[in-house]
Amino acid sequence: MYIRTATPEDLDFIVAANIALAAETECQTLDPQLIRTGVATVLGDPALGRYYLAELAGRVVGQLMTTRPAQRQGTSGVCEARSAPFQLRCHGSGLPGTGVARGALKC
Repeated sequence: MYIRTATPEDLDFIVAANIALAAETECQTLDPQLIRTGVATVLGDPALGRYYLAELAGRVVGQLMTTRPAQRQGTSGVCEARSAPFQLRCHGSGLPGTGVARGALKC
């Protein structure tokens, strides 16, 4: 397996994966054009976040997005990572046990 930083050429895969993730884990239907605009914005500005793709035998099989939202008062660090089918959010010092992991929901 190979992990790489996503490029603008990966836009279609990331949009499709984000829509599938929301349907599976949040029971939500997302507007594809809105998601496409948001993903394209992130791909064009690494300060907003980064997408990483997992490849197996030259085929993209998964994704992860990391962001660094605005610093929250009283925390020493904030990070957020999203991938299908799980989401991980950690807020605070980054020490073990400070995050919340949530798996797939039943719709």
